[in-house]
Amino acid sequence: MFGENIREIGRANHDSKEDNLFLIQRSCMRWVYYETNLFGDPAVSFQNASGQNPQLRISDVVGGRGIVKASIANDGEVPVSNIPWSITIEGGMLGRINISSVDSFAFLDVGNTLTIQPDKTVFGIGKISIQVHVKYAEDWSGQGFAFGPFIVRIAPV
Repeated sequence: MFGENIREIGRANHDSKEDNLFLIQRSCMRWVYYETNLFGDPAVSFQNASGQNPQLRISDVVGGRGIVKASIANDGEVPVSNIPWSITIEGGMLGRINISSVDSFAFLDVGNTLTIQPDKTVFGIGKISIQVHVKYAEDWSGQGFAFGPFIVRIAPV
């Protein structure tokens, strides 16, 4: 269940039967294979069976040609899944830059890093403010400068 990262009780039970299919010809194994005793709802999932809290970190928020990217690192001791995130970019001359993206990433294993970015490109001129929010991570706020399609001088506030 935990070695294969299967969090639902019913799926874990079914997977155990698939994993042990080669043993079905042994004495009495057939009856064990056919037997199903699930107490409760088989769709119940273990959210965090280890009792440890996820520890994510927002790092390396950088600009580029029309984009702002943020790296998310899993510094904890448990993998995470279905984690929501959001990036908001506002500002520019006359407040014309207003981009907000909300999504979630499916899975991030321990020690790994992934990159998130808004689905729209940034275009404008002037000072911008950037907010990045990821569940289980401390929020990141910073400023940068948009010069046409180029986003430069991003720094935390």
